[in-house]
Amino acid sequence: MTWTDPNTRNTGDLVTAQIYNDEIVTNLEHLHDRTCTLLLTPLYTATQGGGHPTLITTYSGVTFYYYRNTLPDTLNFAAVIPDDFDSLTRLTAILVPSGTLQIEYDCYVIYGAIGEHPDNHNASRLNQTIAAGTADHMITEDISSLVPDLAAGDYLQINIRGSTNANNHNIAVPGILLEYARV
Repeated sequence: MTWTDPNTRNTGDLVTAQIYNDEIVTNLEHLHDRTCTLLLTPLYTATQGGGHPTLITTYSGVTFYYYRNTLPDTLNFAAVIPDDFDSLTRLTAILVPSGTLQIEYDCYVIYGAIGEHPDNHNASRLNQTIAAGTADHMITEDISSLVPDLAAGDYLQINIRGSTNANNHNIAVPGILLEYARV
């Protein structure tokens, strides 16, 4: 469905079924059928041996969490899947590598609903390698395949960290985009 700009009406104007359908029903369907997007931002980081989260503040004064690929730092993301969730369109990690070499990472996902074990559904991608592109430029990595049974009301947790084969890139992860179709 596409958006139809409604006309301004005057008192006493006749609104036919065709006008009502074109300007009200179609527009409501357009608004309802749009893909919804949630941005999951890092909750915290776990650094090797504990301690405080590692931060990077080089992007116009905005602070990003990052993990150091030389240590097993972990970035943690969590969300409750909204009630109007119908199906997953895409789950994408936003990555900002500090260099131009390949990025190596591990991604762990668990999710489940109330009444289920917290890791009723679990998956991982280990030692994943992707091209970094340009240093300090955002790239994306689709991780949708890790959540095939995601449903409304599920509690989702995602952990991203440097892999055991990691190179020396530090990688900022400003967030994960969860895009979904509505009920």
